[in-house]
Amino acid sequence: MLDKLIRSHLDEVDTLKEKIDKEIDALIDDINIKELLKDPHGYMSEIASAVAEEIIGKHAKEFIKSAEKFAKKVSEDRVIKIQDSKDPNLNNDKSSS
Repeated sequence: MLDKLIRSHLDEVDTLKEKIDKEIDALIDDINIKELLKDPHGYMSEIASAVAEEIIGKHAKEFIKSAEKFAKKVSEDRVIKIQDSKDPNLNNDKSSS
């Protein structure tokens, strides 16, 4: 069960990473070459700020929510469930009978 939880979480993380990659690619496609040549350092600083604020900041909450959901599922999976029964032979090893 734990392996399924881990795989599911990693798939969710991969999906979020793909979203970010697409948004960064779109931002790079919109780079104005003339502006870049005028002030390379300043223009690239603006691009880096845009990536940090608009893209990473926007998706950080999604990553955190995904991690919290994963942690909750893992902790729930680790709970030992005790069957409510009055059968005195419930936990006896049946192979030794």
